[in-house]
Amino acid sequence: MTVRRVYKYSSLRIPEKDRPTLGDYLHEETFKEKLPATVFQKLVGVILPIGNSATHDEKFTKVNEALKSLRALFDFMRWFHAHHSPNLVFTPPRFREWFSTITPKGSEDESKLINF
Repeated sequence: MTVRRVYKYSSLRIPEKDRPTLGDYLHEETFKEKLPATVFQKLVGVILPIGNSATHDEKFTKVNEALKSLRALFDFMRWFHAHHSPNLVFTPPRFREWFSTITPKGSEDESKLINF
């Protein structure tokens, strides 16, 4: 949904397909040019593959993978907010503090699974 808002607010070219997928939206050249490379890489290198696996594979998502995706999503939303909601107050330190308390430590925690 937020990816589509980037298209709307930035007047980007919609992918030329009858029913574009999230991957189509992410790989559209005008969209890739709009985002900083680090934010784009988090979308296509972290969020998209983990989300696809969680949605389409018949297996559970590991806690560390879910948290990795959540971190990347937070960074994308922070970028979106900074560029499309400049009048709103945003205070990420509280989120970062909370997030550090739930990050798994050690190999035994990384093997825990989440069923969405």
